Amino acid sequence: MNGGLIQLKPQHNVTAKEGQNATLTWEFTVPPDIDVTEMNDMTVWAEKRASYCELMSGGGVYHTFCYGDFVGRAEVAVTWFPKHDNRTRKGQLELVLTNVTREDIGWYEGEIKLHGRDIRNGKIFLHVTENCPAPSGVVTAVSPVSSRCCCDGFSKGIGVGLGIGLLGAVLVILALKLKTMYSAYQNTTGTR
Repeated sequence: MNGGLIQLKPQHNVTAKEGQNATLTWEFTVPPDIDVTEMNDMTVWAEKRASYCELMSGGGVYHTFCYGDFVGRAEVAVTWFPKHDNRTRKGQLELVLTNVTREDIGWYEGEIKLHGRDIRNGKIFLHVTENCPAPSGVVTAVSPVSSRCCCDGFSKGIGVGLGIGLLGAVLVILALKLKTMYSAYQNTTGTR
C-alpha cells in the first residue's frame, strides 16, 4: 500500500456557471496502521493561497476554519467510508464554494497532513463560465476556449462587425456608382 502512506486522488476538473455552487472533491485512502484520529489537518487552498479552508482535528472531532475570500462562501468537510477488508479506510475531502464568479477560476489544492509525517496534495482546476440568460427558443453554447456565451458580447460583436462591413460595402458601391455617373455626365456635356 505505497509504503504505508496516505494516497490522495483529486477528482476531475470542475466547471460551474457564475452564481452557482462548485463542489471540488478529493478522495483518499488511509493504510490500516494509521489511526485516522491522527490526521490532524486537512486544507483546501485557492490558487494563490490567500484564501483557504481547513479542518483541524481535536480528539477525532473536526473544526472548520475559513480565511480570505472563502469566509462566508465556502464549506469544507470530510466524509469517512467503512473499512475495506480491514486493510484501508477511504475518505473524501470536499470543498463547496458558493456563488462562484469569474474571479474564482484557477487551481485549488487539497492537502492532508498526518502530524508532519506524511503530507499529500492534489490539485483540481475550477473553470467558471458565464451564466447568460437564454432567450426563449434560442439555444446558447459555451466555447471551451473563450468561456463566453453566444448570447453575450461575442455575438453582439459579430453583429456590429457585420453591420459596419455591410455599411462600408454599400458606401463603396455608392461611391463607384456616383463616380461612374459623374464620368458619364462629363462625357455627354463635353466638360472636363
